[in-house]
Amino acid sequence: MSRAHKTTDPLLTTVEEIRAEAEKLGFTVFYGWTHGNDETTVYWNPEHGGSWKDFLACAKSLDVRILYLSWAPFEDFQIDDALEELGRNSVGTESPGSNSLVGEIEGYRKQVGLTATVEMAFKADGILHICEIQADWFKEFEAITDKAAEEKAAIKEQPVDKVLVNQWAERLATHPSYGTCKSNDQREYLLEKLAGKEYDTLPLGHIMGRAETIYQFEVKPEVEKQLREQARVLREQGLNMNAIALRLKVSKERISGLLAE
Repeated sequence: MSRAHKTTDPLLTTVEEIRAEAEKLGFTVFYGWTHGNDETTVYWNPEHGGSWKDFLACAKSLDVRILYLSWAPFEDFQIDDALEELGRNSVGTESPGSNSLVGEIEGYRKQVGLTATVEMAFKADGILHICEIQADWFKEFEAITDKAAEEKAAIKEQPVDKVLVNQWAERLATHPSYGTCKSNDQREYLLEKLAGKEYDTLPLGHIMGRAETIYQFEVKPEVEKQLREQARVLREQGLNMNAIALRLKVSKERISGLLAE
């Protein structure tokens, strides 16, 4: 996976400019986070107050001596957390429109390593004054993740037709190919093939979750029972483990486990 090089990092350049300006104004820079649970905190509004240089000028006018400065890179876990929030890996909450958001969120992998936020702060009269600078692309990323969270919440609030869910879930779980699917994407593909044009109107997350429950508690035990009986019959006919596995199209280890029960 590629990572952006620091020489293409605009906010890291801003950090250096802040350092130079702080030194010129006579501040001592303390590198670290500034948030405290018991502190009164106010945030700089750049639309009204101006740029970060104006923030430093304000600090200078209040005879501030220490400037707190910190910055943070964009990391893979932020994308992973966003995907988890979206519910991409949770079949019980995924929506039909979530795939497009997944693609958008994944697109930000190329920004990993770039500086996402810079924060300056100073204390005056017992109040913590903070100026936060965010990369434009990071603002867009946060907007997308907010949209994902809203979509997930909306899905939870929508009424679900339980009869429809059970109907499609049972049809999916009992399909001969369901047990051979290796991932949720493959199960979705199978459902799409079964549903045809109706697929886009289905509550996918609920159907997928219900189908897995039906398969694990109803279908799979019966499949295992039939497979065990077939394996025992073939064993009695004199076939070895490899031959039985080949005949039943399953692994030798699975055959061994079935015959041991």
